[in-house]
Amino acid sequence: MIGVAPAKVILSGEHAVVYGAPALAVAVRRYARVASLPALHAGQLTLELPDLNLAVHYDYAQLAAEATQSRVRYAAFLDGRLPIGDVVSPAQLLLAALVELIGDTSERWPERGLRFAVRSDIPPGAGMGSSAAVVAALLRVAATRLDITIDTPALWRKVVAAEQLQHGRSSGLDPAVCLWGGVIEYRQGRCRPLAAELPGKWRLVASGAPLSATGECVEQVRCGFAASDIWAQFAATTTALGQALSERDPLALRDQLQANHRLLCRIGVVPAPVQRFIQHVEQLGGAAKICGAGAVRGDAGGMILVYHPEAVRLPPLPVGYATLDMELDFDGARVRS
Repeated sequence: MIGVAPAKVILSGEHAVVYGAPALAVAVRRYARVASLPALHAGQLTLELPDLNLAVHYDYAQLAAEATQSRVRYAAFLDGRLPIGDVVSPAQLLLAALVELIGDTSERWPERGLRFAVRSDIPPGAGMGSSAAVVAALLRVAATRLDITIDTPALWRKVVAAEQLQHGRSSGLDPAVCLWGGVIEYRQGRCRPLAAELPGKWRLVASGAPLSATGECVEQVRCGFAASDIWAQFAATTTALGQALSERDPLALRDQLQANHRLLCRIGVVPAPVQRFIQHVEQLGGAAKICGAGAVRGDAGGMILVYHPEAVRLPPLPVGYATLDMELDFDGARVRS
């Protein structure tokens, strides 16, 4: 039994969505997969992360203490006493997510034990919702494995609660895209699926994993722009982009993506080398923008979304850049045998 959840790409609204502005995003065909396997030991949870060459084991008696410690570290982050990157490890994030679903009382966990193995072809740290997809896939398969009845909105709330530990102040957008799939409009916890295709030609260009984690970017932007009126400009751009999508207006779509890129540059999350690459894309008649948190340190900015009204024409790729196809996933998180 395997839980599967897609990656996400934000068309418009990253960072702004944290401040109540709308966002448009799509689920794409790159996946986190979590397999439920026969337990190794009774009364024990095993989490296997072969991509990280890691396996951890928790006795059920440890669950309450581990969950409490994660909450204590998160409170220290909120108080400014701990960096967000020190709140949870990858394994602790998955444990916290399972505790959100099942509870931290050991009597609620199956006596025979639990074992989950995680694999993902979503590039980590690239702005594609890697951690949200892993958590969504894990909770989907765990709920099925344990006969826990839970609808998608309730599952979304549990994924968001876990995501807070990873990213500090999650808007809830990444979990929404991973769970519902397709094209969505998202604002302040409300997810509206859109019956929309993507006109024109699209590609993803990987510029490399940022030196700064998502949580660090979110915090730096908050310190500089939390009270700024720039979020109203982001909101207007996203609304206009949504209108261009609904009207299948490729030139308006290009113009709004370019406007979104300039706003992201203003809040300081687009490294200079990425800006130069995007300038070259625009000179070829297209548009491009980072489609995640971006970066506040280093030269890499994660994934770049590239669009052209007619055919994607890319400038020569800088050393270390790579292209990826972009195909939509309309199913969202699910379980398969």
